[in-house]
Amino acid sequence: MDAMYALHCYKQKAPIFDPKNSKTYAEVLRNSSQCKFVTGTSSPPDTDGVCNYTVSYGDRSYSK
Repeated sequence: MDAMYALHCYKQKAPIFDPKNSKTYAEVLRNSSQCKFVTGTSSPPDTDGVCNYTVSYGDRSYSK
């Protein structure tokens, strides 16, 4: 799923995700168990404390 603010999005049939229009979206903090589960470790430090992750797929595409 492409996020609304991604710089390079491929053409897709599904709508682009906009967190402002989501009733269930919530930021995940980098020290949370959810972030550690996705990243395998704590996310690198940043200014806002939000979890940063990259997931790579078999076709060499990725989500960040």
